[in-house]
Amino acid sequence: TCALPIWRVVIGLPADRCGNVLGKRGVVMNFIKASTLCTIRMQKREEVPRNALLRETTVSGSPEGIERATHYAPLHQPACQRH
Repeated sequence: TCALPIWRVVIGLPADRCGNVLGKRGVVMNFIKASTLCTIRMQKREEVPRNALLRETTVSGSPEGIERATHYAPLHQPACQRH
């Protein structure tokens, strides 16, 4: 058997929108992770430089899973920057 490669996309999420991605008690993020089989890691507050407008959010998984995950409303913001 051959392991499939893991892809990764880094999104600069507006700091004031991060609560929308997390949801109350992480419900939204857990839903996105479960329905796309992707892992999502959001930069912790203490890791973000002071006065930064964006928080780095990394989505890892298959290309199809990443495509689906990044099109969920909280992650698909016009102000987002993809690296």
